[in-house]
Amino acid sequence: MFSYVSRVLELDTTHRFFQKGHRQNEGDSMHAVIENAKKRQSVIYTPDQWTMLIRMAKVTGHPYIVKEMSQNDFYSFADIVKSQNWIKDEEGDKMKISKVKEVSFCKTPAHQKMNFKYDFSSRPRTINLKKSRRTISEDLPKLHQQLLPIESLYRAY
Repeated sequence: MFSYVSRVLELDTTHRFFQKGHRQNEGDSMHAVIENAKKRQSVIYTPDQWTMLIRMAKVTGHPYIVKEMSQNDFYSFADIVKSQNWIKDEEGDKMKISKVKEVSFCKTPAHQKMNFKYDFSSRPRTINLKKSRRTISEDLPKLHQQLLPIESLYRAY
């Protein structure tokens, strides 16, 4: 996704991953506030009720802004991932994805390289993402081509 965004929107992109055990952030706080609001609510029957609960979860300050999404808001990156090299860096070393602490992508469309670091103070390593000469469309397909079925919660006993 970062590779796609960098190319299409022409943005330099850097993402840093949390270290294990060091992940207290605003998102965690937000989830705790929502969980506490849920405890005060007896039962939730519809998605609209979840939306309202989240909007009203904060008791002080501005309410949370909720962006309601539908199935049409989700895209598939599968073709892009399949067409790119995620295995060896330019030095021929296998990339250890579980050890990566930072990734960055250049906005230049022809660049198609990812810089990555195993720790924040080391020099970046580079992986050439372009696996083949094949050009990938900049149009992302929808993740789901048809409506997803809703499972029945009713079970006959």
